[in-house]
Amino acid sequence: MIYPQIAILENINGERFMPNYHLLKELAPRDIVSRSILTEMNRTNSDHVYLNLDPIGADKIKKRFPKIYEECLKYNIDITKDKVPVTPAAHYFMGGVKIDTDGRTNIPGLYAAGEVSSAGIHGANRLASNSLLDGLVFGYRAAVNAESYNRSQETDKTIESFRPELKEPIPPKLKSDEIKKLKQEIKTLMWEKVGIVRSEKDLRSAIVELKKIDRKINYVPDDKDELELKNMATTSILIAQAAINRKESRGAHFRSDHPLQDDIHWRRHQVFKKGFKLF
Repeated sequence: MIYPQIAILENINGERFMPNYHLLKELAPRDIVSRSILTEMNRTNSDHVYLNLDPIGADKIKKRFPKIYEECLKYNIDITKDKVPVTPAAHYFMGGVKIDTDGRTNIPGLYAAGEVSSAGIHGANRLASNSLLDGLVFGYRAAVNAESYNRSQETDKTIESFRPELKEPIPPKLKSDEIKKLKQEIKTLMWEKVGIVRSEKDLRSAIVELKKIDRKINYVPDDKDELELKNMATTSILIAQAAINRKESRGAHFRSDHPLQDDIHWRRHQVFKKGFKLF
């Protein structure tokens, strides 16, 4: 098999490492590449590795990656000749609000499309070009069907039915700085304990901390920032609980305490519904 000219990954010592982890080297599935990068970062006590684009050639780099080339120049990195520091990151949400092929959720009048939705087109690893389906195809279908639904309903009554009966807006109970701090705590918890490599111990520890944050807003917030914090905590708890339940490794979900794939019990999705007791 002949592979095209590709960029190569090197650790901070300038050593190409992907051949040590997979036969496809840098073209291995993205979950394997992510874990390999993390392993090398830990092994060399560094916070990044390098992407070396020399094999591609300067002219092709500028033609194929003009935006990346321009953006990196802002940080004094010329990707036609400099190695680019890289690290794994949360990139795309696989899963989300369950929808049908027309973007409908199980709540009448509520439609979803794009990264927030789960149409079943990605699986355990994100399939790159399928994000176009998420946004364009399902976005179009959701819009068309939402418009059709809206015409078929008494709009004013439909809107009112979704509004909580509040006599007056609830003022924020948390200060802006505290909300910002709690959001950062959630991000750190999710990266360190619900990230690339997971274990039951870390996941349960994360849930304990996430529930503490969630309990700080034990009311229906009327403030945008508070509502966002509440949603972040709720979503994070759901992700961590789903990861605890799935006692196997599959795609981007890797459990160090259950490293093998289990098709007998876990070749399926998990769906959480309101009222379902998680823990």
